Parts: sequence; C-alpha cells; structure tokens
Amino acid sequence: MALAWALFVGGWLVLGALGRSTSALWVSGLGPVAAWLAVAGGITAFARGRALSFTAVVAATLLTVVGFACCVQWGSGLAAQAAAVGWGVLSCAASRRMGVGEWAAFAPGCATLPGSPADAMHWPAFGARWAMLPMMAAMAVASDWCAGIGVSAGQGIALHLAAMLGPALLLRGLRSPLWITAFMAAGVVALPLLPGVRGWMAMSLLHAVAWGIAWSQEIDAARAPVSRRATRERGFAWIALAPAAAVLALGATIGTFGLDGLVAVHLALGALSLVGAAGWIAGRAWRHAHPAHKETLS
Repeated sequence: MALAWALFVGGWLVLGALGRSTSALWVSGLGPVAAWLAVAGGITAFARGRALSFTAVVAATLLTVVGFACCVQWGSGLAAQAAAVGWGVLSCAASRRMGVGEWAAFAPGCATLPGSPADAMHWPAFGARWAMLPMMAAMAVASDWCAGIGVSAGQGIALHLAAMLGPALLLRGLRSPLWITAFMAAGVVALPLLPGVRGWMAMSLLHAVAWGIAWSQEIDAARAPVSRRATRERGFAWIALAPAAAVLALGATIGTFGLDGLVAVHLALGALSLVGAAGWIAGRAWRHAHPAHKETLS
C-alpha cells in the first residue's frame, strides 16, 4: 500500500514536473500525467483480476528509468511520455489487487456514475473524488501562484497531503456523505471570502478533506466481498480512461484561462455535490410525506 501511495503521489508531482520542464506549452505540461493515468486506467479496466507478470514489471521499470535518464540528459518530451507509460504499469503492479482495487480507489474516474435520481447522495462523493484531479494537477503547475502568497511548492504539497489524509485517517467517524457535502460546500463559500490565490488554496484544501473522506469510503467498498461490489463494477470499464481525458482538458483550460479556469472546475464540482445532496434530502422528505407511495414502490 505504501509503494502504491508513493507511485500515486509521485505520478502527479514527478511526471507533472517532467512535463513542465519538457513540454510546458502543451496542455500546461500535463501530457505525461495524462499518459500515466491512461495506462493505469486501461490496465485496471481490462486486466481486472489478473496480476501483471514479472517480465512486464521489469520492462516497465527499465522503460521508466531510461525515460527519466533521457529527460535529464536531453529534455525530451517523448522520453517523458515513455517514463509515464512505465510509471502507469508500475502503479498498477504496486496495488494489492487489480480491477476494482486500491488503484481504482486512487483514480477519480474509477467509479460508477449514479444511475438514477435515487442515487443522488452518491454525487457528493463523486464530485469529491473528481476534485482530486484539479487539486493534484495544480501541484505541478501552481508553484508560481503559491510563491506569490509566500507558500513554497513543498509547503503547498504538504498542506494538501495533510488535508487529504489527516481527517480521513484520524476522524474515522466522518463517513456520512453529508460530511463530504459540508466540506465541498465550505470550499465554495471560502472562495469569495479570500482574495485571489488564497481563495483557491482554501477551496482546494477543503475539497482535499472531502476527497479524503470519499477515498476512505472507496477503500472500504473495494475491500468488501465481491457480491457487495457487483453493482459498483457495472459501467467501470468505460469510465476508467476518463481521468486521462480530463487531465488533458484541464491542462488546456489552465493554459487558456489560468487560475480562473482551475477555480471554475472546483466550483463546478462543489455545485455538483450540493445538487446531489439537495436531491437526496428532497427525495427523503418526499418519501416521508408520501409513505403510501413508498410502500407501493417496495
């Protein structure tokens, strides 16, 4: 688990830094990150239940090392993409299981979409899981923004990781989707209260707490018996590649609109969580007011 976490966090930071140094003008340097997520998502979706061979792991390790070496020596963007491919294979190999396992819990797209209005309370967790994507991607591209408010890149990373993991691990009682909604909403509220980059930083940290709670729920679900995961796995394969496409779109958005584009993505995800929670509360109120209809449906 520790190695999987190291590869997950390192994928965003190391591959993001490689992209910024070799191809900063192409989707804000997030190309290697997108390649990493595409490979990991593809393996997770289409090789579920099957462990990677030793040969595949060795080949991926060599590809990653050679790619990094070429980047250092010649600053090659193609080498960065090759290293990202190897990193994606290693990320899956480091997970304890394939398919709907711990890598699926890390990646935002490896979750099923709620299938009906009755699933409205799933939307807060869905929005929080996707909030990880702009939050982590920003660690690679926002160093200049953070420096403007006196926060170094290392301090920003430490703050985000503490927000992601601290509350979820230390406050085990935070499991209700309403807690996720509360932190997603608090992030939206914090934005207009603080100017510029500080507002984005506060919103991002609060959304990181929401992600941590959603992640802990996902880990619990991934460790559940297969019969309890059956509905969760439906629709998984097609969406497993979505994070890579989303990273490319995010990079283009940041390249065009800068910080405002990143803030807009966070706002949209916060609104998604609020709408889902409101729909769930309204549905419960309606069923309480119409018990006869509830009995008919059951």
